[in-house]
Amino acid sequence: MRIKQMWQYTNPPKVKLIIGIILSLLNTSCSLIIPLLLKEQVELLSNSFSVALLIPLVMLIILEFITMSISVFLLASVGQKVVKNLRIKLWDKLLKLKVEFYNHNEVGEIVSRLTNDTSVTMNLLSSEIAQLISGILSVVGSIIILCILDLPMTLVLLSSIPVIIFIVLPISKKIYNVSYAQQEKVSKFSGLTNKILSEIRLVKAYNAENKELNRGIHHIDNLYINGLKRAKIEALLIPSLGAVISLTIVCIIGYGAYRVNKGFISSGELLAFIMYLIQIVVPVGTIGGFITNVQAASGATERISEIFNQKEELIIEPAMNCPDTVSSLVFKGLSFKYSDKMILNDISFEIQPNMTTAIVGPSGVGKSTLFYLIERFYQPTKGTILYNGIDYMDIELSSWRKLFSYVSQDSTVISGTIKENIIYGLEEETIDDSKIKKAAIMANCHDFISDFSDGYDTEVGERGIKLSGGQKQRIAIARAFLRDTPFLLLDEATANLDSKSESAIKDAIESLSKGRTTIVIAHRLSTIRNADKIIVLENGNVTGMGNHNDLIKESKMYKTLTNIQSN
Repeated sequence: MRIKQMWQYTNPPKVKLIIGIILSLLNTSCSLIIPLLLKEQVELLSNSFSVALLIPLVMLIILEFITMSISVFLLASVGQKVVKNLRIKLWDKLLKLKVEFYNHNEVGEIVSRLTNDTSVTMNLLSSEIAQLISGILSVVGSIIILCILDLPMTLVLLSSIPVIIFIVLPISKKIYNVSYAQQEKVSKFSGLTNKILSEIRLVKAYNAENKELNRGIHHIDNLYINGLKRAKIEALLIPSLGAVISLTIVCIIGYGAYRVNKGFISSGELLAFIMYLIQIVVPVGTIGGFITNVQAASGATERISEIFNQKEELIIEPAMNCPDTVSSLVFKGLSFKYSDKMILNDISFEIQPNMTTAIVGPSGVGKSTLFYLIERFYQPTKGTILYNGIDYMDIELSSWRKLFSYVSQDSTVISGTIKENIIYGLEEETIDDSKIKKAAIMANCHDFISDFSDGYDTEVGERGIKLSGGQKQRIAIARAFLRDTPFLLLDEATANLDSKSESAIKDAIESLSKGRTTIVIAHRLSTIRNADKIIVLENGNVTGMGNHNDLIKESKMYKTLTNIQSN
């Protein structure tokens, strides 16, 4: 996504932009008239001082100040608005991307694109673009007036432009390459710091500080080396431009003095010419800097565009809402392949409504993947799931996910209060405290919440660090209770609980499961002996199906798992 495309994509406020440009034109007009008035004043000094010329000169200076201030603010606000819209669209895109994208990209790198890369473009669009517009107008206006004042001297001035272009263009390309690499290295360093600092307890527990220090130093060294590359390029660019500009000024002043001496121009015209020269030199430096910064920003926008080019979760338009009637889930020839590995291979079975179905099997057999497919985090490689006879991929995505409450084994808790975690995903204004408390009681977490001085307003810390594993799990279960959906997906929801809490949670889950369809991933088979149906997965295939007593007799894998856990 180039700068121009990004500008169009983010829909800048056009009224502010037009007013800002008009004021820039007015400001430039003032700055172009002032040297002409000074020329007249200098040429009259030999006779008398003209008050009549002084008054409009002062008024123009005041008007120049006012128009510049307002113009810079308006154009800067346009740039800020563009970046704001860009961040909103990028954030919206990130939330809609497939889960698979996050499997291949570190969170720290993604955050860097959302913050650092957009900041690079913000600096360009919020301040420098205003200077660019003003600079171009000043250069064009000054050159036109200089041609009128003295064409030979103007041609001497213009002879330096090809030299400047010859210097800037090839070097700006190198700056683009270095800047793109710099943003990549910043992202990788952000990814490392995010990963290591979020797991700082693991680092300290295994005395890995020195190892992580060396990894960090490696990334910092890369940033330093890349920064030196840009410094070397700029060390060549900036002095080169400065030398060309200084040489041009010397030539103009020397040639101007010669023409004054020969009577071709007056001393007042030479003064005006020098002032216009300054009005050209300063913007040319700004434009040169802008070109190099555009190259730097292009690297950032290139990385942002990589995210915009990613595929979002499949949303079929028009898509139907879920049928009101609670139905069975029919898994029909379902297969899923991750990279080159077949995880699930042509499995078929039915989950009956208002019953408890358990999924068992060895570790890594695809039990959690089955849940991911149900939640449509991934798309099946082949086959489908039918709900009330409808292909579940034809049902509107958010409508489909409202059918399920999913409690994962890792007890996901976000930074915020306990209350915010329990009501997560629900409209806060529709949930009163009594419902939250009831859900907490059912999940056996109300008592420990009440022990906190702030109760339900207690901050849980990043990733729930202030809570124990069992406490986080019970809060996650309370969230599922409050969601009150027809389907429950429980990935060993009692795994992190002590014996007393586990017993209480089992009773709560049994109560909640009545009148609902519950699908349980079972790692401890003792928790699912009373399930209505147990499905055995082995090597990506269904190798057994029935209740506990049936499978003990008929499924070798189920019997093996049971014997292992009973020893």
